[in-house]
Amino acid sequence: MDVHRLNLSANRWELLYNSDLFGPGDPEPRYRHEVVLYEDHIYVLGGGTELKVFNLEVKKKN
Repeated sequence: MDVHRLNLSANRWELLYNSDLFGPGDPEPRYRHEVVLYEDHIYVLGGGTELKVFNLEVKKKN
């Protein structure tokens, strides 16, 4: 579940998080979700996998 950002000034994608470094507390990989960046935090809302639908949960990561 890599995280990329599109830099419109440079017209290129930048890697922000590499899923090969998957750590404890990271959300499970999913699709059909929404992502919001707010005050240096990333919030992942909803989504799912082939077999599971994720509901809205609040998990804090230190």
